[in-house]
This record gives sequence, structure tokens and C-alpha cells, in this order.
Amino acid sequence: MTELETLYQLLDQMRARKYATEDIQKDIVKEEEAFLAEALPQITDAIADALKPLRCTLDITGRRLPDGKVDLQISRAEPQKEPVMNVVHATDPEEVKEELHFLDQESNEPATAFTVTFPDGSTIHHHDAVQTAVMTIRRIGVERAREACEKCKLTLLGYPIVATKGEACDVEERFRIQYALGQRKSDRSPYVEIDDKWRYECYTDTATKIRQLQKISDFLHLGLRFEQHLK
Repeated sequence: MTELETLYQLLDQMRARKYATEDIQKDIVKEEEAFLAEALPQITDAIADALKPLRCTLDITGRRLPDGKVDLQISRAEPQKEPVMNVVHATDPEEVKEELHFLDQESNEPATAFTVTFPDGSTIHHHDAVQTAVMTIRRIGVERAREACEKCKLTLLGYPIVATKGEACDVEERFRIQYALGQRKSDRSPYVEIDDKWRYECYTDTATKIRQLQKISDFLHLGLRFEQHLK
């Protein structure tokens, strides 16, 4: 077993026991960088030979699938003038907002929370907006919320914001790579746990969480009401 495989195994064990994993993830990033540095020349040579007839600039991206395979995508590079935005789709054009995820700088906005009111008058409220969203999704039903996310295109890096554990791991791996390449200031996971199977993407502000939950409520005809307020 290689050093990297040993670290992966240890990481899984620590996560299962809910131990802190920040230090071991840093060790994994270093080993992954070393592995990629060694493997990249061989991969580059193989791809270069196969694509030698092309003169255009290429975009090559790859991702690890939940089953362990690698999905490699190659396309002609297109100029990109603006950061890639995640658009929350809304029926009212005034409610459509482009949101740049994964901001590394601290926000100067005051901390806010929100309350969810169900048609029967019961409410969900937690001082942490993320936990309010998670408790709301649990009450709605995780699989129903997931379906609404898919239909309403509420996604993060191509995955619904209510993601499976495997999908979350894929995004977290991309984050670690971006962090190792200096493209991010933190490799903190963008997810919190809903249960053993499901994760919720929490890298949004309170107002965005409300808009996303409102879309889920509208799609499922739940009639939920939301009120944002200071903590």
C-alpha cells in the first residue's frame, strides 16, 4: 500500500469517527501534489500525441467519479471574461441573481438567521442559518428536496445542492486541488451533513439559502414562508 493510499484509508477512518481531519488533509494534499507532479509528464505526452493534429487551444478537465473511475473532458478553449457564476433560477426575472460562490474574503454584512413557517403554523429556527436549512430539508424529505433541486437547477459544480456523499466527495477533492494550486485560500468543505447519505451545500449567504428553499417549496407546493432577521 502506498503512502497516499494509507492516508486515504486513515482519513476515512477519522471521518467515520468524526475526528478532526484538517491536518491529515494537508498531508494528503502534499502527497497528491507529489503524485501528480510525477504522473503529469506521462499523461501530458500521451494526450499530446493523440491530439497532435489539432492547432486550437484546449481545455482539459477531469473529475473522479464515485465508482473510482476518472471522467476526462477535452474541448476547444473559449475566452472567458467573467468568473463562472451559479445562477439561481426564478420565475420572476427580478429575483434572478448571479452568485459567485466560494468567496475567500470575509463579508462585512451583519450575521443573519431565518425562520421557516409551515402551513400548519409550526416553525423551524436555529441561530445558525445552515442548521435551519438542514432541519427544513429533513422535514420536507431529503429525496423530495433533492428532486426539486434537480428540476430547479439549484447546483454547485454540476451537482444539486442536496448532494449524495459521493458527489460531495468529488467536489471536496476539486477544492483540495484548487487549494493546492493556490486558487483558493481555504480547502474547507462546502458541505454539511444531513444524514449518513446526504450532504447540503452551505457556501451561500442567508438570503440565497432562503431563495433556494423558496424554489424547493414552490416546486413541491409546500406553501412555506421565510423570514430573515439578525441573529
